[in-house]
Amino acid sequence: MDTGSIGWIAGSFAVALLVNGCAAAYKAINNLQMEIERGATSWFSRCFVWVTGRPAVFAVFLRLSQVACTAVYIGNLMRMASNGWYLAGGLAVFVSVAWGMAGICFRLYPLPMLKGACLLLVLPYTLLYPLTHRIGCLLGMPQSAFETADDYADEVVEESLNDLRENYDASPEYSAEGRMVQNVMELRKFKVRDCMVPSAEIVQAAYEMPLDELVRLFTRTGFSKIPIYKDQPNKIAGYVHAYDLFREPSPTSIAEIIRPIHAVPETIAAGVLLKEMMEKHKSIAAVFDANGNVSGMLTLEDLMEEIFGEIEDEFDVEESASFRPAVSAVKLEI
Repeated sequence: MDTGSIGWIAGSFAVALLVNGCAAAYKAINNLQMEIERGATSWFSRCFVWVTGRPAVFAVFLRLSQVACTAVYIGNLMRMASNGWYLAGGLAVFVSVAWGMAGICFRLYPLPMLKGACLLLVLPYTLLYPLTHRIGCLLGMPQSAFETADDYADEVVEESLNDLRENYDASPEYSAEGRMVQNVMELRKFKVRDCMVPSAEIVQAAYEMPLDELVRLFTRTGFSKIPIYKDQPNKIAGYVHAYDLFREPSPTSIAEIIRPIHAVPETIAAGVLLKEMMEKHKSIAAVFDANGNVSGMLTLEDLMEEIFGEIEDEFDVEESASFRPAVSAVKLEI
């Protein structure tokens, strides 16, 4: 018995299982799942996006792998199987298992199965990338499903809206969910200067302010965080959290409890800032203009309200439509 042929048959069969399963899983994954993985920062997700992020290249790679492993399997099977019935049986097993069963198994859990398979495919995919990319170009296949990441995200949101329309057409559930999806899409387009609290409306305290005056300021405004400036109001040095006023040992000056503030330019997208603040666990940000002066402030609640609408708690009071709070911070709870 030719042990070499057996090894080639087993190897090609295993590769066929992996490649055909990946093809089935890739078709089963929706665009929303792909967009979530595209935004992730883990090396696992980056590997997955590198392999699957170019539809034309990935499709050519899968097709070439399928042809190669099928040719190797059939060639070595013909060398070993002198009887036509054995050859037919081997081909039947290959088609039913490597093509049929692999696709069914991978479709049950398409995303985790495909992400795991990408770890095995990343090396051969990278080595064959120049060839598969060139073949994709010669065939006139689009190298990306969308021209840019922004276009991709817009398409994903539009598909989500269409799904909501189909499932909740003219219903209260659709009205609420549809608005939230639309708000998320708009948040990516807005700059922070479009939704920030202007500097003229910010309640802030001087770096040299005594703590007893700062306590009265917290009590009067009801805010849990107050920005601190040095020298002049447009030079924010940080912020103070009301919680720090009551810690042990008791602080004696603002210098002991001031916290660094997250600084962002006016031109950053509101959606990018929201993601950045959530990843870095920041709840307040100072918006700076091109000259390095503070032009406004934003809290995490401000950005969330752009999506979900006005968020009120038991400390909010009814206000006139013409009044806008100085900073939409979470109210101090004692």
